[in-house]
Amino acid sequence: MIVLLAHEVDPWVPGLARRVAELSGEGVGVLTPRDLSRRGWALASPPAAPTDRMVVGGKTMAASAASLVVSLLDDVYPAELVWIREQDAEYVAAEMAAFLRYWLTSVSGQVLVPPGDQSLAGPDAPVAAWARAGGVPVAGGMAGGAAFREVSVTGGLTAGVADPVLRKAATAMAGWAGVPWLRTFFAADRDELRFVVPLPALADSTDAAAAVIAAAHRGMRAA
Repeated sequence: MIVLLAHEVDPWVPGLARRVAELSGEGVGVLTPRDLSRRGWALASPPAAPTDRMVVGGKTMAASAASLVVSLLDDVYPAELVWIREQDAEYVAAEMAAFLRYWLTSVSGQVLVPPGDQSLAGPDAPVAAWARAGGVPVAGGMAGGAAFREVSVTGGLTAGVADPVLRKAATAMAGWAGVPWLRTFFAADRDELRFVVPLPALADSTDAAAAVIAAAHRGMRAA
């Protein structure tokens, strides 16, 4: 099974899951923070034991059933934990994020993009490091105001602002980080980097991300 770790309210994930299943021929499950509140989890110390179990889409199964794990969330947010008392949501969200980071490490051989120090979705290097990799300067202060320009990279394909300089920079950043996808945000009025998110731009298209996931799954099966 391919497991997509995602926010429950993400409107693009159901379509992505269906497309991944079509392209890979593999079952696809969606694991959300709500699943962490369900009974059935078992994680040994050290992890990756035969007794390890997980809950995906409300169903308990062996952790070994996950042939590929794809994190599509960078953190767990208190506001999404609507089944938790409001006064406890911040604490529970932090604990869930810590558990997911540990769990992703325990199944590291099956994870498409390993978590970073802070982000559950992938590398979270300082903006200056990303900028150096892309050959662009860092935006100073609130350069360009609150507006920004986005360029995304998915499987080597770029989308977003049709600016060759920014597209080249975004592609270079993805290559430097060794990630299959990346969302880069630049100042609205100058070619300066504001921030980077190691996630696919699913609002633009789920097909490119699905193709990346399916190809990664085929590669793991062949290895």
